[in-house]
Amino acid sequence: MEKLRTLIVENTSTYRKFFTEAVNGTDFGVVEQAVSDTDIMFGWLSQKSIEVVLIDADLLTRRGAGVLKRLLGEHPGLEVVIIGNESSGGDSITDYIVKPSEDNLIKNMAVIKNQLQMIFAQIKVKGFTAAPAAVGGVSKPAVAQSPITDSGEILDRIVHEGVDLVLVTSSTGGPVALDTLFQQIPADFKIPVLVVQHMPSGFTKALAEKLNKKLVYEVREGKNGDKVQPGYVIIAPGDRHMIVEAEDDHGKKIRLLDTPSVNGVRPSADVLFHSAADVYRGKNVLAVILTGMGNDGMQGVLELKQQCNCYCITQSESTCVVYGMPKCVYDAGLSDEAVDLKDIGFRIYQISKGRR
Repeated sequence: MEKLRTLIVENTSTYRKFFTEAVNGTDFGVVEQAVSDTDIMFGWLSQKSIEVVLIDADLLTRRGAGVLKRLLGEHPGLEVVIIGNESSGGDSITDYIVKPSEDNLIKNMAVIKNQLQMIFAQIKVKGFTAAPAAVGGVSKPAVAQSPITDSGEILDRIVHEGVDLVLVTSSTGGPVALDTLFQQIPADFKIPVLVVQHMPSGFTKALAEKLNKKLVYEVREGKNGDKVQPGYVIIAPGDRHMIVEAEDDHGKKIRLLDTPSVNGVRPSADVLFHSAADVYRGKNVLAVILTGMGNDGMQGVLELKQQCNCYCITQSESTCVVYGMPKCVYDAGLSDEAVDLKDIGFRIYQISKGRR
């Protein structure tokens, strides 16, 4: 398999060397060049065929938002991965790759390789979004040839009867998007929420702890046997699939799986959504697809719409870091409305309170 040609843009020589080794240590990426400045980056992009850029968040901050806008405008097919820093207190989970401290590089090499492997796999999977079949754990893309059920009819029913479950998925740009979304949901929101954020093992726990400190309802990383209950947000742990199962007392619980990646990722939204479609058959479900690359979640939304009363909200293109996952759902005719990120949390709350 041909590897993704990658350009690293990082101000520090130590990190240029570190990320070069990490990218070259994956199955899907190879570094064409590592440069120290965005001007040099644009020069390389004009001369070479580059598929992925890893760029330091500090460089973007210093040079202004126009750099990223120009980058994506001049090179629309380019995949951009941002390298960021944790805060000194360790309370911040950055988007999308957390840069280890310089005295901890060797210890963290395997973690970064794993994260890059997952990102590169998602980029590779994007090439299958128009493919007619599925192989090796990659979901066959969903295409809704005609509306499964009228959006207005589904929304009327959910508004009248109430929401039984909210499902959220995100990838690149997700940590910030989730933070924004949940901070817009008031404290009296009492519907169970299950989240799949594409991150490696360990990072999802930090994300859950960060959100839990900010919010009035409880956010936790999922564990086997956790109850799916009102007022709780459960985030799938990195490197484990999360599914929901029915219990004998008619309750619902979480189960974690070590089965192979789906759509190049683990956890996968499709895996969770498939299980929810079965367990919540005939129930009212809100599905929310946030920023991210790849097509994970699309097949799951289709099944939710076939088995449940599912209303799907996708993040608007203009507010996505990467308009991949929402676009796949939107293009397949499965999105009931596209909403700016700043409004999605309140929109979920509004629907849950019986207002259109």
